[in-house]
Amino acid sequence: VLWRFLVRAIKPNYSNADFDEQCGEMIKETRKAKRILIGIRKSVRDQYGLSHDNHPDIVAAKEQFTTTRNAKKHLVRKTMNQVHRTAMASTVADPDKISKIAKRVNNRRNPYSPFTPNLNLTDGTTITTKTGKAETLARSCFPIPREADLDDTENYQYPTPISMPEITEPEILRAINNAANGKQSGDDEIPNEILKRTLDVTLPHVKKISTPAWN
Repeated sequence: VLWRFLVRAIKPNYSNADFDEQCGEMIKETRKAKRILIGIRKSVRDQYGLSHDNHPDIVAAKEQFTTTRNAKKHLVRKTMNQVHRTAMASTVADPDKISKIAKRVNNRRNPYSPFTPNLNLTDGTTITTKTGKAETLARSCFPIPREADLDDTENYQYPTPISMPEITEPEILRAINNAANGKQSGDDEIPNEILKRTLDVTLPHVKKISTPAWN
């Protein structure tokens, strides 16, 4: 498993562990043909202002890209089929590994399914179960926070609270008049328009309600 991981890490990102050099070169040629096609389309668009798919250069580049892409698909499919046959033959040769056939067939589209390797702890124990791995990683990555030390809060002299000046009726009047009309009312279900039209009566009551909240 480690060797296959290293092979996948060392090889370029356009291949996988089962691709040979021929597959890698074909993939590079396909990407090169695609870049050429994109470049020609851009130059034609810059020259004529619009995209001309019927331009001879674009048609030739598109045919080259299509041919290279189809050849790449055929080669990759052929290579993967050969890898699958080789794996099946090596598995069937060992009677103790017959169960790997079904596993490989089920994972053929995704042969490199993610998994968590066994965890070796400092005390010499090895965690092999999924539940044990999850619990071990949870304890390591998300440890239980230590209890807060509150000793410095005992007999603490808090500063004098800041005193706020009493809210005035002109401030309330200005705040209500600046409120936008047509807005959804709050918990009191009183629209802003009603507050504005009834300020001559409700202003003292609004001040009485707002003062405790302000302080």
